[in-house]
Amino acid sequence: MPATSNSTRPIADLKLAVDDVGGPEIFRSFQGEGPMQGRVRTFIRLSGCNLHCRWCDTPYTWNWQGTNYRHVDSEKFAPAKEMTKLGLAEALDRIVALNAPGVVITGGEPLMQPRQVLALTQAIKGTRADISVEIETNGTLAPHPDLIEAVDLFMVSPKLRHSGNDPEVLSLGIENFREVKNAQFKFVAKRQTDVITVSQATRGIDSRRVWIMPEGRNARALNNSLRKITRATLRRGFNLTDRQHIRLFGDKRST
Repeated sequence: MPATSNSTRPIADLKLAVDDVGGPEIFRSFQGEGPMQGRVRTFIRLSGCNLHCRWCDTPYTWNWQGTNYRHVDSEKFAPAKEMTKLGLAEALDRIVALNAPGVVITGGEPLMQPRQVLALTQAIKGTRADISVEIETNGTLAPHPDLIEAVDLFMVSPKLRHSGNDPEVLSLGIENFREVKNAQFKFVAKRQTDVITVSQATRGIDSRRVWIMPEGRNARALNNSLRKITRATLRRGFNLTDRQHIRLFGDKRST
């Protein structure tokens, strides 16, 4: 029987990114960013995104051939090569086999597949009582109340102007999750003025829910961004996060 969630309609297969050998990108690693940095997690990377960040480190999930999206890399990707489908049961089997204490559903933009993500989250939570599920999202798509209840942490990354997206995506990403108690916010920053922008955009939000992360896809770029944002982050009482996986493994898939 096809998998179903609260609805009687069948759940469509998950659309996943592929790893370096062409399989679904489900892997075990350290969480490299945010409040769970350094903790062992199983990651499942979904394909497709409704934004197009010019510095994105996973352009193979959205920067398709035939589009005019701008990116720091010139390469365009073929969906037929970079996207694969996986049923809920098989995805769950792979996640369980990796036996991490928590699971991160990332992308791309996971909330573009809302019914599949809800069904997967509920299935993961049913495997054992102590497993956590975190979702990484750009915040532009509001979560269903059932998903809010099921997820342990939403890590929301609203996009600043330097991402190349429309200016309104910043406020949309914040407002969709402002009242979601199990949501924290992570902003990619390149310079001091970015931190000032975040401070203005997050008025009324507890600074302990806000994380500032340096932009960069290698250690040199990360260090350059960190030098420019650290003092401003400290002055405003925000959390500072690195990108640990980039320093450990480089800018590679399945890390």
